[in-house]
Amino acid sequence: MNKNLAFSLLIVASVLTGFFLFRSPAENSQPPLTIVEQNSPDKIMTLSQDGIDIEIEAIDQRPEATVITLNMNNHSYDLGDARIYETATLNDQTPLQYEIQSSAVGGHHVTVLLEFPSTTQGSLVISPAAQSTFTFENLW
Repeated sequence: MNKNLAFSLLIVASVLTGFFLFRSPAENSQPPLTIVEQNSPDKIMTLSQDGIDIEIEAIDQRPEATVITLNMNNHSYDLGDARIYETATLNDQTPLQYEIQSSAVGGHHVTVLLEFPSTTQGSLVISPAAQSTFTFENLW
């Protein structure tokens, strides 16, 4: 009887140890937003409106295109809707293409790459919800 009890306790201890060693760390429901500096410390790269937060994570200057990485977070709207990205503009030009990198269930937390014709000046305009327009002025 003592051998069975000792064996059972060993199995329970092994399972609990495995659980604590191999479990995934808890994900934040919403990552913290930061201000990203591009050429000037006074550039605001995060805007919030109507419960939606949009952060410009990166601007990648390529010879053929300007690629802007956006993190968008909210708890009301589906930010995975293609129309949001198809109608975004940089210098009044719509994207050549876009790619949703990640999207939580319901489109409430989205990371997207927007590819525009190459430029080093101008403003990004994006409307993720009716009557909500975000304008990032003079990105450079």
